[in-house]
Amino acid sequence: MYRCDSLPEVTLKWAQTLDGQLADDNNQSQWISGLEERRYTHQLRSNHQAILVGAQTFLKDQCQLTVRDIGYDGPQPARIIIDPRGRIAQALRQHPHLIIDLHSGPRRTYLLTDILEDTEDIENMFDPEKLIRINYRFNDFNQWLKGSLRQLSRTFEITEHRRLLHLMVEGGPATLSEFLKAGLAHRLEIAISPLILGGQRHRVYTDFLLHNVDRFEIESKEQLGVDILLRYRIPPATPTKQAATI
Repeated sequence: MYRCDSLPEVTLKWAQTLDGQLADDNNQSQWISGLEERRYTHQLRSNHQAILVGAQTFLKDQCQLTVRDIGYDGPQPARIIIDPRGRIAQALRQHPHLIIDLHSGPRRTYLLTDILEDTEDIENMFDPEKLIRINYRFNDFNQWLKGSLRQLSRTFEITEHRRLLHLMVEGGPATLSEFLKAGLAHRLEIAISPLILGGQRHRVYTDFLLHNVDRFEIESKEQLGVDILLRYRIPPATPTKQAATI
């Protein structure tokens, strides 16, 4: 796994059950963690300039990704939606009211996609100051993800008048897994809740073989109500791991 210094420092944050599920088999994840842990998540958001989720997570939860309920009055983080398959454009054609959700709040939404087809029929409904499409085309998903983040960083500096230094990724499990597999994550913040759901559909993973996966360095752990928060630092990839991914 390679890490590009020009990209922002990335924190992956999620809540899971004791058996590693981020949602049940009906795609419900609200709420796996308790109130104290959710308040901590809002505090963590306030320390990042942007929050990223996948298109499926956004469409399922209509997530605002704002800082709330902690007395915070600073600038809201930008919202990033990663959408390599063009799901957002398709959903907007079918449900134009979603434009309101993408325009809501005092900050911008950035849509990362590799769909370059004509979208004039929906783009004329966008406020270009609130919803910004970033198109980047590449056949390999790993390279597409890195290229999209580089393009996001360049665009962010122009539109927000500041560098994108700290990015938080909140889900879903497929998006979290891709950041790990691409070597783009620097920190993990994982809340473990005292629940057992079963199922196999909503897990974070990098590989299915023990000898191919990394062991992360734990920095700290903390009790937040009924949940345990584990913090990990991800070290740079070793030469052996790098050679294996070439």
